[in-house]
Amino acid sequence: MARDAADAGRADAPLARAMDAVELDSSTLDIEAVLERALAIVAERAGAPRTDYS
Repeated sequence: MARDAADAGRADAPLARAMDAVELDSSTLDIEAVLERALAIVAERAGAPRTDYS
């Protein structure tokens, strides 16, 4: 967090969040839960993936 604050406050090329960024707080999640939530966000933003290939 301290590094992010330093990067955001620097004069040259400050770190900035993209306007369409999604914040995923993984501090209380295990890796499987992080992956599940990340994939759900991607699917939501990309449109529901096609699951019927017949």
